[in-house]
Amino acid sequence: MMTRLVTLGLLLAAVAGQGQFGPKIRFETLRSVEKGKWRAVAQVPRFATDGVLEQCAGPDLELALEDGFYAFVGRAHSLNQKPVPGLPRREWTYTSKVTTSVVRPDLISLLATVDTETGGAHGMEVTRPFAYGFVRGRAKRLAASDLLKAGLDPVTVFGEMVLPRLVKLDAQWVQDGTVKALTPEQCDSFVVTPSGITFLFDPYEMGPFVQGSFQVKVPFADLAEVLDPEGPLKGVAKEAAPPPDLRAVTGAATFRERVALPPGAVLRVTLLDMQVRGNPLIAEYQDQDLKGVPIRFRLAFDAKRIVADRKYALMAEIRVKDRVAWRTESAVGIDPTNPPASLEIVLTKAAD
Repeated sequence: MMTRLVTLGLLLAAVAGQGQFGPKIRFETLRSVEKGKWRAVAQVPRFATDGVLEQCAGPDLELALEDGFYAFVGRAHSLNQKPVPGLPRREWTYTSKVTTSVVRPDLISLLATVDTETGGAHGMEVTRPFAYGFVRGRAKRLAASDLLKAGLDPVTVFGEMVLPRLVKLDAQWVQDGTVKALTPEQCDSFVVTPSGITFLFDPYEMGPFVQGSFQVKVPFADLAEVLDPEGPLKGVAKEAAPPPDLRAVTGAATFRERVALPPGAVLRVTLLDMQVRGNPLIAEYQDQDLKGVPIRFRLAFDAKRIVADRKYALMAEIRVKDRVAWRTESAVGIDPTNPPASLEIVLTKAAD
């Protein structure tokens, strides 16, 4: 006779930012035991608070985790009703545990680990990550594409970060070239932690079963240039960011023409990373109170964003009424951490 026992787990509370209380979660344990036939135990999170994010996450989590539990019990029950002739009778087991990594008013990330034994050569442990947040004001279960700046492809962006790390973890099928790219589904298999994003790969995804599963952690510092600054991770990423190591590049911008600067002219000087696609902006300086040339500038930047042996450059322009009047013809290469004592950037008059 199948039995079902329900127990209530510990009430968990999370506190995030400005003294606001985050969602509260309790865990319900589902059990089904037929001695010698099967034993199934599953944790299912229930929200004790009724915020917008909880209303989105709660039904989705319950459906996903309860369905897995009852599907296993149903299969075990059917097999024991009609046992396969000659098949050894072994007790099937199912254990599903849930851990929370982030629980905030704006973000919920949990991980379910499911361990099953159904009489085969070995058991199997798989992971099921769940992350919920706000995308353009709407609560939803997050996909990898929700995290990135518009126009960026998750397969490309995360592949460039994750695959080299898998090589360092000795993932056999990445090392030998069997796996050359992530799939969209693998990009979506992640949990958010207070310090970054962890991508999860079950046995047989990146290597033979003997290698087991792989977890690849990508810290927020490495994601700074690709995450949507107004996306669902903006709160947790901002809190994880280390204090900046502020330094500065000083110099002067000028042009050769003997003309006065028109009223309302604006100088903009930018520091760019020249070895990353799109030349991402590291820092910028603007001056809207120009008296004449040369124009002195002091461009402050966070030295923690500077990578050794990577090429950086300055670009500058003067705008008049939102039109570029003077600009640098080409990027001015510079080592931001060791700038020249005297730096002059010469701008060229833009074509009309």
